[in-house]
Amino acid sequence: MTTRKMIVILAGTILFALAAFLPQGFGAAPAVTPTGFSIKAVGIIDPAKIQEKFPDYVRLMDLRAAYEREMKTFQDYQYGLLQSYQTELKRKKETELEGKSEADKKAIEAKYGGLALAKQNEIKGVIATKFKQLQDKLNAETAKADASVQAVLAEICREKGIVLVLNKSAVYMGGTDISEEVIARGLSKQGKK
Repeated sequence: MTTRKMIVILAGTILFALAAFLPQGFGAAPAVTPTGFSIKAVGIIDPAKIQEKFPDYVRLMDLRAAYEREMKTFQDYQYGLLQSYQTELKRKKETELEGKSEADKKAIEAKYGGLALAKQNEIKGVIATKFKQLQDKLNAETAKADASVQAVLAEICREKGIVLVLNKSAVYMGGTDISEEVIARGLSKQGKK
């Protein structure tokens, strides 16, 4: 780990400690649990609910489904081409095999076997390239959706004085659930576009 990363992590840890244990330094004193931790300083979200309802994630799921359909159609088309090519090779091979000696037949079989294998590998490569292109597009869209959620989370946290947001499934008690507010803010931002 580089020195710069260590300094950033240390600074973040110090800021978190200050925000969590000295909340009065950031404005009004929030409610405190029996253990002394600030309830207001901790937010919780339900990632499944946000992924299901946040507009950018809903659009992302639709996009993923469209890409899967596109990939399936592309694969079917490529395999159809391969099957046609193999049928044509078989016809040519059978024609070429007629009246040949056993040694010649083995050479012809090897030749056509090599051609079939080469075409199969070519088709697999074309399919893999298409899959990577679609996956790269999907990854870029996922990054945009994640950034949109992060921006909304940061906005809400600033407004509410929340310094830490945790996954709801990992929190047994306490914290402020901001899932619905994140979704509502996302929907309102979508309406402004």
